[in-house]
Amino acid sequence: MRTLYIQMEFVERQTLKERIAEGLSESEAWRLFQQIVEALVHMSSLGILHRDIKLTNIFIDGKGDCKVGDFGLATSSLAAVDPTDVSPHAVTTEADLTLEVGTKLYIAPEVQSRKKGPRDHTKADMYSLGIVFFEMNYAFSTGAERIAVIEDLRKIDVFFPRDWDPSRTRQKQIITWLLQHDPAKRPSALELSQSNLMPPRMEDEYFKGALRMMSKPDSPHHQAVLAALFSQTTKDPLRGLLYDMEVEVPEHISLNGIVRDTLAAIFRLHGAVEMEPPLLMPVAETDEIGDRAVFLDRHGEVVVLPDDALLPFARLAARSNTRRIKRFHIGDTYRANKVAGHPRVAKAAVFDFITVDVANGPMISSAEAIILMNECLNSFPSLAQHYEIHISHSRIIELALERIPEDLRAFVIETLMQARSSWAQKRQMLLKKGLLRSLVDELEIMEDTDEDCDALVTRLEKISPHFSGIILPYVEDIKKTIQFATIAGATRAIFLHPLMMMDRRGFFKDGPCFEVVGRNKRSDVLAVAGRYDNVIAHFTPPKVKAEPVCAVGLQISLEKILVALATYQAVSVKNLLKEQRSFGFWSPRRCDVFVVSYQYGQLSERLEVAALLWRHNISADVMYESGLPDGEHENHFDLCNREGIFVWPRPKPARRDQPAFRIKSILKGTEYDVSRQELVPWLQHQIAEQKRIDASTSGAPALSDAPQISSSSKDVAGNPDVQLLLPGDAKKHRKQTKQIFLDRAFETGVQIKSAFESGIPVVAVDVPAATFYALTKSSSWVTEDDAWKAISATFPTQYAGYASQVREAVARKRADGHRFILLFAAREERVHLLMFS
Repeated sequence: MRTLYIQMEFVERQTLKERIAEGLSESEAWRLFQQIVEALVHMSSLGILHRDIKLTNIFIDGKGDCKVGDFGLATSSLAAVDPTDVSPHAVTTEADLTLEVGTKLYIAPEVQSRKKGPRDHTKADMYSLGIVFFEMNYAFSTGAERIAVIEDLRKIDVFFPRDWDPSRTRQKQIITWLLQHDPAKRPSALELSQSNLMPPRMEDEYFKGALRMMSKPDSPHHQAVLAALFSQTTKDPLRGLLYDMEVEVPEHISLNGIVRDTLAAIFRLHGAVEMEPPLLMPVAETDEIGDRAVFLDRHGEVVVLPDDALLPFARLAARSNTRRIKRFHIGDTYRANKVAGHPRVAKAAVFDFITVDVANGPMISSAEAIILMNECLNSFPSLAQHYEIHISHSRIIELALERIPEDLRAFVIETLMQARSSWAQKRQMLLKKGLLRSLVDELEIMEDTDEDCDALVTRLEKISPHFSGIILPYVEDIKKTIQFATIAGATRAIFLHPLMMMDRRGFFKDGPCFEVVGRNKRSDVLAVAGRYDNVIAHFTPPKVKAEPVCAVGLQISLEKILVALATYQAVSVKNLLKEQRSFGFWSPRRCDVFVVSYQYGQLSERLEVAALLWRHNISADVMYESGLPDGEHENHFDLCNREGIFVWPRPKPARRDQPAFRIKSILKGTEYDVSRQELVPWLQHQIAEQKRIDASTSGAPALSDAPQISSSSKDVAGNPDVQLLLPGDAKKHRKQTKQIFLDRAFETGVQIKSAFESGIPVVAVDVPAATFYALTKSSSWVTEDDAWKAISATFPTQYAGYASQVREAVARKRADGHRFILLFAAREERVHLLMFS
């Protein structure tokens, strides 16, 4: 037999009703009230609605502290209490009119209401708390007086008794706030706990004082706190495992490498060098934290991970006092996570130009940044069709905003940046806010875009000739920038957008700026650029007197490129694989060749083949397993298919009547027999041809339209050219015999070529011609004493010691691992290749 029971804390002393009857001071009433509020805050955080807050359900323990009890009627705070829960039939006593749910004097009006439809009961406990707090601050003479006074309190206007202590003003304000009949006007438990009406607790004041002392860097307590914090470890192993569990791994993560390599190639084409800025930056007093990922180091410094790629780049330039450079970096930016755990990560690319030419630098650098973006848009599929370039000048934006009254400026900026509102809706909101109609007309023209700069300026001049005259010099800078970009090869349209409300407008000062935005969605920003040497100056140490420079920075969102590329891949790759044409130009490919074998014990042969391919710059991997059982063939085939591996060569059993390799095309499923001599040129030709086909599937104008150079085995350089000459009629010799001879010659040629590339040792000797001839007949004299005796006899008698020197020198080269040594006759200028087995 099993017995179910509920175990609860025993509170041994009394209820709050009994404690009030003993007499309660004002300070004690505040202390107990704060504890009740804290209990309700905790209950609210757990989604619990008590529904029966009253004096007799609040207990006082042996230490004199409050405990909220009797949760028999508690429910979820998200659930609405059905009005039928409140019975109209009551059992009346002198003071307590007990109903089925709660007590009448404490029940919130919305709970007692008979109106149909859903009602908000989530703040019912706060109403009951108002009655409780009143009882803690007012003494009743009789039970009848209590009922009469509380019923007056429960009226809409909240009538207090005439003899209420006028010094208790804060208590009266709190009670009035809690007894509002409209739940929306009542505070939540958390709002009340944080209200200025609540007095500071003694322990709070003590803690604040201690906190001020501990936070002073020169205080001894400061380092003690830091040491205590950093000595902690994660005691719960589960928390360590879950730390980065919430970090979403994007589906397109496998495309990161090829996107990064493509952008880096574009940047390097323009003469940029890759530089990596420091990861962490200190937080200045003027910095806004927002949702940045902020941390505390062991020395008490508050540091932040970059949420923008331009800032650390500017700091790096300031620290190194850079005067002239083109730099780039492709890395991560970070935002704080909404829950405890790893910060959110996004990838970004940054490129900047720093020059001492402050006159033309802003225009030329901005033009080259436009060229870079033009090449980026052409280098990835779909981008060119979905994005366009908008250009303005930082001074035009500043001057336009200065014309707006300062108290309305934030509202105007927020209104203009509303992507879903039409201009008619924006106009109505701006006029309703009190903006002059003429100013709204100006903003409308400046919010427009036009490929013809002069046409847009003419429109503006008709309604505001004065302002158009002010911005004319900056429009000329924009036109000059566009002209430079066109000369440098920009082919796409560049649209003037004077009032370009870009996110980083605070970064860019005193020069042209542009952004790459969605054609149909301006809020979709792919890249931003502008002059930002003011940010570099901000990070420059005060004592450093640096000459003025011009710096133009470009930041690109890799995430948007990756998403666009993943979308293109999802549509195109299936068809390409179905047609057996290509794995797709953008598909991640681990290598081109995977060397396998079905028989056990051929690992050395596979390694030799891989080494041969690596020497000829063919990317290859080796199967480490000793052999593939029959059931594993398809598994490895599928693996190669997923990883974009092109072919699968496997060494065949060493039989003279068969080619050395059988190669399987993973893409097409076809098989080919190839000799050892043909392996490298055959693979190079096939890989080059496949890459040509891959490039045609890229969907990127810069790649699809580029001329492709066809490659054949005859064009492959660097392979030994073997010509086999046989005595008699060559046709009478067996084909297999000729193939064996060719393979041997090819292998030896490859080995000799590799030896020359890595540095073949040369031993020069001064010996008679007959002696040199004897040395070249065989290399056995290096290791065999009998062979050496025959050769040493040919040395002149006075050269007996010299003969030993020659043998020892060659033997040392052989011991060092050299398979080939060039023996050179210094007197006759003859050379011979010694080959060791």
